[in-house]
Amino acid sequence: MDSSDASVLLHYGGVSRISLDRNPIRTIDGEVVGWLHEAPPLLVDVAIAALREVGDLPPDELLEGVAEASRLFGCDDLDGVSPDRYCAMLSAVSGASVHIGELTLATVGSYGGALPLALRHQRPAEVGTVMHRGGVTAEMRWVPRGRVLTVIAPSNHPATYTLTMFVLACGYRVALRPGAADPYTGRRLVSAMTDAGLGDRIALLPTGHGTVDHLVRSADLALCFGGPQLVRRYARDPRVSVHGPGRSKVVTGTRVTADTLDYLEDAVAEGGGLRCMNISAVYTPDDPATVADALAHRLSRLPVLHPTDQNAVLPGVSMAEASAIDAVIRRYGPSVRDHSAPLYDDRTVEQVGPGSAVLRPRVLSVSTPTHPLIGTEHRFPFVVLAPWPAEAPVRVRMRLLRDTLVAVLLDDDEELSRAALADTSIRKVVVGPTAPWWTSPSLPHEGLLTQFLFDGKTLLTRSGAELPTSSTVE
Repeated sequence: MDSSDASVLLHYGGVSRISLDRNPIRTIDGEVVGWLHEAPPLLVDVAIAALREVGDLPPDELLEGVAEASRLFGCDDLDGVSPDRYCAMLSAVSGASVHIGELTLATVGSYGGALPLALRHQRPAEVGTVMHRGGVTAEMRWVPRGRVLTVIAPSNHPATYTLTMFVLACGYRVALRPGAADPYTGRRLVSAMTDAGLGDRIALLPTGHGTVDHLVRSADLALCFGGPQLVRRYARDPRVSVHGPGRSKVVTGTRVTADTLDYLEDAVAEGGGLRCMNISAVYTPDDPATVADALAHRLSRLPVLHPTDQNAVLPGVSMAEASAIDAVIRRYGPSVRDHSAPLYDDRTVEQVGPGSAVLRPRVLSVSTPTHPLIGTEHRFPFVVLAPWPAEAPVRVRMRLLRDTLVAVLLDDDEELSRAALADTSIRKVVVGPTAPWWTSPSLPHEGLLTQFLFDGKTLLTRSGAELPTSSTVE
């Protein structure tokens, strides 16, 4: 892999900059292809200060600029990197398949066209409502909660960068820390914003783990994506919107058919199982072991290829990481049955490059619906099947579904679907065989983002007084 364009520089104040703090960027095969320039705390302070100095833009002009950046991201050469080259670099370093890069180009590239409608749908209908009484004009204003927002981006799926574009379109200045395993999607977004004339409104600030908290605290608000440790750190901070593991679940109907298995196969493995909305647990009133056997056979047919191969589906990792994950799974204990390993003659890790491997899909089953393994996630197709107590009261069944990003109900249990929709720990409910990740920019993802970005305020004005200038998104 040619390293001439593989280094990632800092960016703030509309300019790319080098840093004395650098770490090598390695492919999953261990080859050093470039350098990741990192921002120490002092440079974070300088970059945040620069963002605070950036002036406001008229909403229409800002929206046009973000839409242009979206278009550029999807189809143009940026800093000499073509879309195809971006996909190859992303795959080689992060281990995601080339298809994930292509999907990101399409998703981010089309996002700008959907932004005007998304902003309208996420704006309360009451904003701008005016009442007149006794010489007083009363108006509801939608006011930003801050000026600068930090994004701690994930490494599992780059399409989440659309949320960063939404934040920018709402008028915020953004300090972006790219995912540790994917520095290239963040760089491409910053390059697109720069070419669209908005480069001073976003900073690219790769940091070490020790600087993450400083970056979060330096901004007014933060969007943070990560694992359980990050969730525990920021869960109670009202200035931080935390996005942790999905732990998405499916409840099958009483009879599991070939169509059910088709759905489960796609829900578990699409995109290599990297999405937070890929299914990691299946509850079934049928025999879990029988369903697990059938699903394991289907998933075993996925090709074993290096992720840079155009036909690859499964993500790749270093051989050392693959072996460590496999060892963890093998230690789950006698209460867990592995339905996949026998199909591979126990070769659950396959080498695909000089220093890289893929973990082949794993389907496990347990005998109790409360087994602690349920909810476990890995960065490849991994799913646990468990019995579903179909005759138990709704309150009992709901305990099994709680704390999940997506709950998919494949049967027509109306009472259960109502209870799931009312449960605040379940962020999305899917009734019937629709892909768990189906969405639109106008729909909430773990709540409406505008509810985090803005506050509703009342403005009362006596006749003859001068109205303050609005800085809200209209």
